[in-house]
Amino acid sequence: MIEKKLRGSPPISQSVDVTRTEYFVALQSLSGGPLARPDDGSAPEFLPTDCSVRELGAALLAALSRCRHVPSEEREFYSLAKRLESYDHCEKEILRRTGKRSKTRAYEKSIWCRVRRAEGQINIRPNRPAGRGTWKPLPVEEHVVILETTDPDALGAALKLAFERGQTFEG
Repeated sequence: MIEKKLRGSPPISQSVDVTRTEYFVALQSLSGGPLARPDDGSAPEFLPTDCSVRELGAALLAALSRCRHVPSEEREFYSLAKRLESYDHCEKEILRRTGKRSKTRAYEKSIWCRVRRAEGQINIRPNRPAGRGTWKPLPVEEHVVILETTDPDALGAALKLAFERGQTFEG
């Protein structure tokens, strides 16, 4: 899919943040480069928690396809103000959907994964809530890494495995 690499820069990649709460699964496409963030005004896509593996994989493929590379020269895109604005927009939508008043309550039984597609692989890194709106990443051996695929069943199964690892990890 993405084969072009700019001289002297990290590989071009696509990233999606996936959050599974007890109420829904939210997928948020990220644009940029190493400091990826949601595009201005974009909102997460929401799925029911009991969605099928195929539906989850198809939604993740669609979210990955919406990612775009933004050159580092476009400094306004990477500004702290823009990053905070896009983060707050996503957080408000998740709080609205959960009906909770605080991030701690909204995310107390959640798993958050950063999905990254680059160099022929898809790497899914699960994180658990660490309190007060922060996340604790699971060790590298708990990441789910598969070869790049367009098979929604394989991708959905890999994401569900990452959710399970995040749910059961004791560490």
